[in-house]
Formats: sequence, C-alpha cells, structure tokens
Amino acid sequence: MEKRSLIAQAVIPAVLVGLLCVLPAGARADDPVAAINLGASEVQWSPKVEYASILLTVSGPDGEVQRAEFKYPDKPSFRRPRNDGSYTYELTVTPRVEPGLRAAMRAAHQSGDDTFGRDLSYAGLMPHGAKQSGHFLVAGGQIVTDDAVEETDDAEEMELGDE
Repeated sequence: MEKRSLIAQAVIPAVLVGLLCVLPAGARADDPVAAINLGASEVQWSPKVEYASILLTVSGPDGEVQRAEFKYPDKPSFRRPRNDGSYTYELTVTPRVEPGLRAAMRAAHQSGDDTFGRDLSYAGLMPHGAKQSGHFLVAGGQIVTDDAVEETDDAEEMELGDE
C-alpha cells in the first residue's frame, strides 16, 4: 500500500508538470470553446468548435463591460486593455446550422410543430451553443499570465524584505 502511495506521489506531479510544459501560455486543457493566446497587448482565442458567431464579453477591473461579436471565420480578440488589473472574459457560441436543417426548423416552426426540435435534440442533431469563461491579468500596461505576476510580486517582496 505504501509503495502505491509513493509511486502516486512521484508520478502524478511529473505528469502535471509535463502537461503544463506543452500548453501555450494561458491555455488550459479544459477550454471547451477556444484556446486562449496571450500576447503583450492582445488576447486572441483560437476556436476549437464550429460556429456561426462568437460573442466575446470582457469585464475590466473598473467594472466596464465590453462586448464584440465575431462572425465566422473571424477569431475573437481583445486589444490594448486600458487599466491594470484582472479582466474576466466569456465566450458565447452561436452554433453553425446547415442550410437544409435551418429550412426544416423554420418550416416546422411556421407549421406549429413543437416536436421537431425536441426530436432533433433527442437524436443528437440539434446544434447547441457553448460557453467558456476565464480571466487574464494586465500589469504595467502588458497582458501577463498569473505566473508572471506572482513571480514579480515575490521578487518585489524579497527586495523589500532585504532593505
């Protein structure tokens, strides 16, 4: 039993570190809608899903909320944040619906057929939207990862403590 525990203690952290090394800065393996790419002055998301459009909502540290819709094939992006602090984002996907399915849905709706959409959903054929949310930080006018801010804060604390 102790051998198993020691192996788990050694293997699990190694696997986690390995995963962190292959993910781009700011990306998470569980981002269902889009991978986040952090640049110095821009955040861009690379969609992983098919979409007609993606609504990007960004809330800044001052409470200001900005929204922008990106129609396929444009990728959501956010440029030049105004203030330092924590920003929260949400991506809301409007799914792409094939023209034939769209026409059938419209005809069912116009004829008052309430079961058509439910039947499509049960069959797994109804396109559904998706959402993803997260955050990023801005420090000194530059977009940074959490790790970079923590390292800077630790360095400043060490310098203050040494004085």
